[in-house]
Amino acid sequence: MMHQVEQLQLKVAGLSDRAARVSKKAWWFLGAVATCLIVFGLTYLFKTPSMLLTDLDIPSTLNEVSNPGGFGLGAKMAEAANDFQSMFSSGALFLAIFLALLALFVCFSCSLSESLPAFLLAGVCMWVHALIKPLPEYSAPVEAIIAHNTAEPISMAYINQVSSLDARYLLGQVAIISGAKYPAAFFDTLARDLAKDDTELSPSPLVRYAVEMAAYGELKDPGLIQTVTTVKASAKVAGIVREIAIWLAVTFGLLFLGTATLSAALRRRLNNIQQMILAFGERGENA
Repeated sequence: MMHQVEQLQLKVAGLSDRAARVSKKAWWFLGAVATCLIVFGLTYLFKTPSMLLTDLDIPSTLNEVSNPGGFGLGAKMAEAANDFQSMFSSGALFLAIFLALLALFVCFSCSLSESLPAFLLAGVCMWVHALIKPLPEYSAPVEAIIAHNTAEPISMAYINQVSSLDARYLLGQVAIISGAKYPAAFFDTLARDLAKDDTELSPSPLVRYAVEMAAYGELKDPGLIQTVTTVKASAKVAGIVREIAIWLAVTFGLLFLGTATLSAALRRRLNNIQQMILAFGERGENA
């Protein structure tokens, strides 16, 4: 009987070592599955640009009037509000003030009621900052262009109502989004002006892409062609990586299921052998 117990103990040691190795492999395969899924998700960050615009890129240069919030403040109040707003325009400054006051009152106050003024002061400062923050106002034609319902084509009359580059830049976007049949000459001129290096507009590459496609049916600007080509190449590579990642995730997932099942089976067998050893031990004691 002792010989049988020793054999079973050797089996237990071997099975225990094997089960540990299989379990380690199972966890490794599970980690590989998670890594592949993360890579699969990250590849969706690479998108091929589309000429279909959904949101307007409104240039800040179109803001012609500086009226703080439209709350009916007088000229002197407006000037004072602008000065105040310029002093506290940084959200980081407000956060620093709030944290400093909070730390001060927490360290030196003995009750919540004494700390309450700090919270009220910080809240009032943030509320005043939001209240007096200047809101952009536009000229009548620009306001009408921004407010246009893009479900319907925008009127061609606006071509003669706006002349500045930033206004034409905005009008071109609305024309493309609303599907207006604007003449190619309008987009041709706009594309040429946007391609100039001396412009302070900083146009969005997506808008430039859409404007050139509307003007010529293809891209002509070398810099824009290079940008779009690079993005498309990145998107193609991302697509390949995405396919590889999903196939590897499936493969590693199957390997994980196999090793996890084997690990569970080994542990059940190990448990059965241990039960047999205990049974032999009880018989020996009874004998």
